[in-house]
Amino acid sequence: MSLKAVELQVAIPRTQELARQQENHQQRLWHEQQSMITERNQEDQHNRVRTQELEKSAKGYNKEDRERERRKSHEAMEQLEERRQEEERKPHVPMKDPLRGRHVDISL
Repeated sequence: MSLKAVELQVAIPRTQELARQQENHQQRLWHEQQSMITERNQEDQHNRVRTQELEKSAKGYNKEDRERERRKSHEAMEQLEERRQEEERKPHVPMKDPLRGRHVDISL
């Protein structure tokens, strides 16, 4: 296939233009890949640090939390015991129905 002089005048500049476009496209892909790698590395590092912080806080939280729960349950048991003793000391009064009063008449 032979090219004429007129065809060569058009084909050579287009070839150079396509070569530049292809190079730009390859560079853009390379830069995108590098930025994705950098982002992934940063995310991995962040996740590693976060996991370590969570483990540290979870260990400390468990010890403190267990102690707090033990104290609260102990205090709650004491309060329940005090309430039960107070109720035992009070005289038993039948409950009054707020709508009907104290006595219910069942006679027909």
